[in-house]
Amino acid sequence: MKISPIKLKDSEGYSLSLTIDQIYEVLGIEADKYRVLTDPESKPYGNDPVLYDPDCFRIIDPQEPDFWTCQYGEEGERYCYPPEWNEVGFFEYYHDGISEVREKFWNLLKSYYPETWNERKGTANIYMASIWPRKSRENNTPLESDSCSLFFRSSLTDAIPKQRGRRFGFCFLP
Repeated sequence: MKISPIKLKDSEGYSLSLTIDQIYEVLGIEADKYRVLTDPESKPYGNDPVLYDPDCFRIIDPQEPDFWTCQYGEEGERYCYPPEWNEVGFFEYYHDGISEVREKFWNLLKSYYPETWNERKGTANIYMASIWPRKSRENNTPLESDSCSLFFRSSLTDAIPKQRGRRFGFCFLP
C-alpha cells in the first residue's frame, strides 16, 4: 500500500515529518491509522515508524500486502501488520528503546519492505545512550542522560541491559 501526504498537519494540529507529494509505503495500520517511516532528515526523529491520520494522505496504491495479518478492535478499528509486528506493545517497546525490538523491526523491514529498506538503509538516526537507573515515582517519567531523554514505564527498565550500574538504551538524537 502506498500513500502520499496532501497536508503537513493532522486534524489535531500535529505536524507530519513527511514531504508533500512524496510516495511512502504503509508499514501497517493501527487503530485505522497508517504507520509510515518519517523522512530520514526529520527532526528530532528521522526514520521513525510513526502513526498518521489517513485524512492527511491520498492513496497511490491501495493494495495491502498479502503478508499482513489483520485484526479488529472492540470498536471495529483495524490493526494490520506483518505477524511479528502485530504483537501487543511491539511499537511501544520500539519507542521505549528496547534494542531487541528495534533490531527485529529493522531486520523485518528489510525482508518485508525491500523498497523502503533500500531507500532508507544507512540513514537511521540511532544513538546509543547511557541512562542512570533512577526510579521514578510515577510511570512515564523521563530518565535523562547528557544525550537524550527516554520515557520508560517502570516495568520496562529491568528489560534494559545493565552495565557498571548504568542501563543502556537507544534514543534518537535531535
